[in-house]
Amino acid sequence: MESLEKLNLSYNNLSGLIPRCFEELHGLLHIDISYNKLEGHIPNSTTFRDAPLEALQGNKGLCGDIRGFLSCMSYRKASRKIWIVIVFPLLGMVVLFIALTGFFFIFRQRKNDSQTQQSGFGNTPGMLSVLTF
Repeated sequence: MESLEKLNLSYNNLSGLIPRCFEELHGLLHIDISYNKLEGHIPNSTTFRDAPLEALQGNKGLCGDIRGFLSCMSYRKASRKIWIVIVFPLLGMVVLFIALTGFFFIFRQRKNDSQTQQSGFGNTPGMLSVLTF
């Protein structure tokens, strides 16, 4: 493959990382890997640096020092922010739901206990009914 000049892998549903061996293909002049599911760092070669944006677009997880793409450091920071924005509110909602459920059962138990005490003393027929009159 050292004499390969053009490589078009677009629209192939490829996923994963771009192999580093593309950096060693010095004869490769044009590459098109658009509209796949590729992710990770874009290889540092003149083929990728000089490739038009259209040849790399449609891959949501690519990052690198190529114009039009996030650097991999800022991509990691962005994914960390997304993690914080999604996970912490969900955890807060779960904790709130558990707390409200616990308060509901405690309130219900106390209500049942107070009704049992009231009905147990006032509704017994016999001698105690005269005292409660």
